[in-house]
Amino acid sequence: IWTQTVSMGVQLAYNVVRRTPVTTYAEIAILFPQLLLLTLVVAWADGNLGPRVWLADLCLCVGVTAMALGWVSSTFTTAAYTANALFGLVAVLPQVIINYKNKSTGQ
Repeated sequence: IWTQTVSMGVQLAYNVVRRTPVTTYAEIAILFPQLLLLTLVVAWADGNLGPRVWLADLCLCVGVTAMALGWVSSTFTTAAYTANALFGLVAVLPQVIINYKNKSTGQ
């Protein structure tokens, strides 16, 4: 959940910095706060909701806000977005290989 939340935050900040039309990334703007809340719910359900979780969510919000407002270099924001895309490709690569070997779509 944390990696997905960070990913959505980076995507949101990148789109704001690039001044992409909201219609192309509105879903991300909705999903990011939902994922922040989900991290809290999961931590609460696991009995781990404490200062560390709240602080992590706060730091993530501050970081995304700083990137979106341009307080962080747009070069860094772009690099984070690029790294995010590469991690996404690496994450799905094993499943793609398995599906290819099994001549399946994974369904």
